[in-house]
Amino acid sequence: MNIKSAVRSLLLIAALLAIPRFSGAAEIVLDDTACGKRQVLTVGDVLEVRLPGNPTTGYVWQVSTVPSLLRQQGEVVHRSESQRIGAAGISSFTFSATAQGDGILELIYRRPWEQNAPAVKNCSIPLKLQPSIKVRYPVVDNHLHYFDFTQQSDGFPALVKAMDEAGVEKAVVFGMPMVKMWPEHEPIRPDYYLDTDARAYYFSATDLLLANELLRQPAEIKDRFIPFLGGINPLDQNAADYLELVLNNYPQGFWKGIGEIMSRHDDLTAFTYGEPPRADHPALMKVYRLAAEKKLPVLIHHNISSAVKQDPIYLKELENALRENPQTRIIWAHAGISRRVIVPTLIAELRRVLASYSNLSVDISWVVYPEYIGKDKESLKNWAALLEEFPERFMIGSDKVAHWKGYREEIRKYDPLLDLLKPETARKVTRKNILRIVDVK
Repeated sequence: MNIKSAVRSLLLIAALLAIPRFSGAAEIVLDDTACGKRQVLTVGDVLEVRLPGNPTTGYVWQVSTVPSLLRQQGEVVHRSESQRIGAAGISSFTFSATAQGDGILELIYRRPWEQNAPAVKNCSIPLKLQPSIKVRYPVVDNHLHYFDFTQQSDGFPALVKAMDEAGVEKAVVFGMPMVKMWPEHEPIRPDYYLDTDARAYYFSATDLLLANELLRQPAEIKDRFIPFLGGINPLDQNAADYLELVLNNYPQGFWKGIGEIMSRHDDLTAFTYGEPPRADHPALMKVYRLAAEKKLPVLIHHNISSAVKQDPIYLKELENALRENPQTRIIWAHAGISRRVIVPTLIAELRRVLASYSNLSVDISWVVYPEYIGKDKESLKNWAALLEEFPERFMIGSDKVAHWKGYREEIRKYDPLLDLLKPETARKVTRKNILRIVDVK
């Protein structure tokens, strides 16, 4: 690197450090595949655009139009791909997002002295800048049901609005693998499983309904979601074949995981016909093997105990699944807790299984937070210590079901716990862990 390039790099670093950052701001890096595609940013974000070029030919990337929503930080920086004279490389432009609104960033590739000549190449990026939401911790929601127990929903546009207000960047989204019946003798149509005493049944079409609805959305909405499929009967040994069929009927990489699978879900699975599902059922063992083959995580709701016993009577079933499927990443929803499930030794049990099975991660959404983690200061302290002991194994989610009222409160309830963690641990728990597991950048 020559002196001039070194000075430019130092100036660029200084400029980046001087950018005013907002809570929840992100660093967005785009390459030439983003040209022509609408991008949604938040005020306070830092945008870097990297384009391939070769200044030794006389052609360089230049800024043609910067919308008033952006402020350029420093000059273009070119990095050669090798030390060879005349080698091509990447030219980088950095901008800070300063105001909300819509605009177009125009970059052109031409010789600087040929101002009246048409550009050889151009990169036009339509931008939408949304207002900054003041949050201490940006979040990727690990657990969100798009449908309720009658396969109804408030919809994706309303969900994205709720996510923006809560400081949620992305969400793992899945359907509802069960439907609550509305028998003729019940006076109301239930949309939650506890609304009536009616039976429930497994519903595979939830995956197709979710995928079709998501694929209809514009890119700026679609890109916010990480879809899982899980519309299976966990007692049916055809379940893995069904999942593979659905996987093969959508673009490769569309589905990012399997779940939420319902196992030992107290009242909910008790409302179904047949034997109670369990984490080590032969049908689910086939699902875990498929997940390992496809490199997909499995999110499972499996209660650690019953509503009466205070010993972890069902934990061995989950351990059997973990031990027999070491290549399958299993995410244990709600740390095994459900309504009326009381296990005084929960932290000790979690510490033991996390130490024993490296393929286990834990989702601390739903009732485990208010009833165990956040119930008092001492509990918060004890759980914070557990998360620090296993910083790459926990994640948070809303567990909202189809209707988005109260979404922000459900996400921000974790802040007192996150405040007790080291900054890097908090970043892992809120977003990095789940993004690593689903292989999304």
